[in-house]
Amino acid sequence: MGSYQLREEHISRTTTMIDQGVDIEHWKPVQATEKMSDILNRNMGELSVTVVCDLAAVSPAMWYKICGDKVRPGQDVLLRLAFVMGMTPKEAQALLKSGHCPTLTVSRERDVCIIYGLHNRLNLGEMDFILMERGLDPLVPPAK
Repeated sequence: MGSYQLREEHISRTTTMIDQGVDIEHWKPVQATEKMSDILNRNMGELSVTVVCDLAAVSPAMWYKICGDKVRPGQDVLLRLAFVMGMTPKEAQALLKSGHCPTLTVSRERDVCIIYGLHNRLNLGEMDFILMERGLDPLVPPAK
């Protein structure tokens, strides 16, 4: 797994926004009009498959199955990929929808934290730090 450098100003700002209950209604789920594999491939940018897989804790074999529409990943897998690829909340919502996963809602604290993490461009390590700090399940599963 790649190493993460925590950016305290982002974590502090995100935590403050979450605690203040800032309105996030404009990040409601969107309609998915693209295939999941197309969304992932478009958002890879300069990242290689190896880097994406390493940072998102997804095996390369799983990546190719996801992109080949041979497997439907869970919500946390798609969210990890969204964070690694630097997706916006709206892009992440479209990815979740295209993968037939539950979209993020403002009615669940964990989802609110994740929406703010995406909005503030936190990396996956920073996001998991905030989730665990609040007693919520991290996106990256614990090492076995």
